[in-house]
Amino acid sequence: MAVVYSCWRRLGLVPGSEGNPDRASPAPSLRHSRALPNTRGEGRIPMFTRSLFLALVALMLAALPASAAPVTTIGLRDDYFSPGTKTVSKGTRVVWVNRGRSNHTVTTRSWSVRLDPGERYSRRVRQGFRYVCVYHGAMAGRVVVR
Repeated sequence: MAVVYSCWRRLGLVPGSEGNPDRASPAPSLRHSRALPNTRGEGRIPMFTRSLFLALVALMLAALPASAAPVTTIGLRDDYFSPGTKTVSKGTRVVWVNRGRSNHTVTTRSWSVRLDPGERYSRRVRQGFRYVCVYHGAMAGRVVVR
């Protein structure tokens, strides 16, 4: 915590630090009591730099998703996918979990993943597709995207 406080003092963001952690700010003279704060960057960070920093932080926070994408799970049993057909909305994260005792794959025309018992795999879907287990030819499933 002291390191963070020291960094904030060096940046001049702690009142009275003036960008120098080793000395307190001098008392203002009466002659300059109504003058604007020093914005020339002498020992402190100019107001423009602070404003730019705060604007960048606000943009980064605005870029975070407001809510997490929906998640749905498909189980891999010893001889079937459960459920066999899953209807989801665009952008949903689909999680395949191998709940069987054998190794299985989730294989589509464009990608494939092998899952040992207990393993899981997830991906965000944007369009529908069919998939199979290459080890067990009768295992087939489908994701429908609305």
